[in-house]
Amino acid sequence: MANRTQRRAAERTKLPPRRVQCDDYVVVIDGEERARLGRGDFFGEVSVLLGEAPTADVVAVTPLRCLVVPEPQARGFLLANPEVMLRMLRVEARRLAITLRWRA
Repeated sequence: MANRTQRRAAERTKLPPRRVQCDDYVVVIDGEERARLGRGDFFGEVSVLLGEAPTADVVAVTPLRCLVVPEPQARGFLLANPEVMLRMLRVEARRLAITLRWRA
């Protein structure tokens, strides 16, 4: 369970539903670029699904256009779109496998 500081940090970083310009972006953890993402990729799912503070920063390299699904609507969105949920699960499994190899 997130402590009060983590909850406040998560609340400050939540985006209202809106469109922003997504073609190229990087994931930064502890000041180090860990991944480069692009069209069709997603980020922020860990924070939304667990209700915790973000685990990384995402930095736009080019203008981004993203679909934002706020935490309160995420469960319903995923249940209504099982193909999206399955894709997210596969991506998370791949990211976990890469992380485990990276740490070895």
